[in-house]
Amino acid sequence: MPEPKAKPPKPSPEFTSWKLTIQQAAIADPRIESSHLRLFLYILHRTWEKDRYAIVHDELIMAAVRGFAVQSTIYRARVKLSELGWWSYKSGSGTAATVYHPLNANVRAIMVKVKADEARINKAQEVRKRARKEGGETLHSQHKSARAEARKTGRVSMQIATHSSALNAGITPCLTPSDKEATATSQDVALGSRLPEVLTSPLCVDCGCPAVVEQRQGPGARFYSLCQEHRSHGPEIEERPIPSNGNSPTPEQGGIEPDDGYRSASRG
Repeated sequence: MPEPKAKPPKPSPEFTSWKLTIQQAAIADPRIESSHLRLFLYILHRTWEKDRYAIVHDELIMAAVRGFAVQSTIYRARVKLSELGWWSYKSGSGTAATVYHPLNANVRAIMVKVKADEARINKAQEVRKRARKEGGETLHSQHKSARAEARKTGRVSMQIATHSSALNAGITPCLTPSDKEATATSQDVALGSRLPEVLTSPLCVDCGCPAVVEQRQGPGARFYSLCQEHRSHGPEIEERPIPSNGNSPTPEQGGIEPDDGYRSASRG
């Protein structure tokens, strides 16, 4: 009974690391054509650890590597990769196969550039991530303050009105700290006096979205504009529809005393 063939020795970690580093550098080399890169990786895969060379017949390459149907293409790729410093070789003749010795002369310079590019890209990503996080927290804080103000005064601030109304109108708003000074006051939003059409409809005092109804809790209380999500239900809730002209009834019609903001707007 024939003896079973011995398994080839397992590659050492050092040799595996050597091959992977050369592979990574070759992939990053912009001078190598894609078909030549396939040939180089194939030869690298067949390289032995002991002497770090590979013996491969052209016929095997033509059968195993796409893009090399004839020997002339193998010859051109072999010469080009040698000129670029990726291997040295000894051409076969007759039944003898070609011997390839992969080289790592290019690895250091290419990997320095690869590492520098990776560091630059990672730094840029961190900057963008931090900017998105800080921007989101700022906007959340602005909306939180605006909602608190709306609950207290019954008026929606310009910051939250601009953002929410623009989103509902299909506009992507870009809020900056200067928006507060460059736009109208919160009274302008509540009274709808000097805003574009997209902002003049009544807005929910809780979230700044378009309101669908006005509600108050009991006679004499203030009416508040609310969206469908924040609309309340219960026997003690008094409700009326949003006026068709987009303007709420005057404070007298709503059963509350006029405040200073209403008086100044009425005189103006």
